[in-house]
Amino acid sequence: MNIGVIRNWTIGEVIIKKLRDAGYPVKMANSRGPESLKDLAANTGAIPVSVEQVVQDVDILFIVVNQKTIPELPKGLLNKAKTETIVIDVGNYIPFATAVSMK
Repeated sequence: MNIGVIRNWTIGEVIIKKLRDAGYPVKMANSRGPESLKDLAANTGAIPVSVEQVVQDVDILFIVVNQKTIPELPKGLLNKAKTETIVIDVGNYIPFATAVSMK
């Protein structure tokens, strides 16, 4: 089973570590690009890729980004996923981040 994680901060990192510890291959992405994930890749064995690549050829995709940033994901991103890919939106609600952005 191949897994992709679009991550932001600690929650995504915990998911990646748990899945890798269980022996699953994991691709990971964030808005800053694969190079910014180099240290996490070294610590976990997960593969850093672009956001567009993380949805391709995975059986499960975890979306672990702040709710306010969902609209910032590339349009049509999930069109690149397999039809049978299970998408899990972790619903990373951070009220202070939302409140700050509304000022």
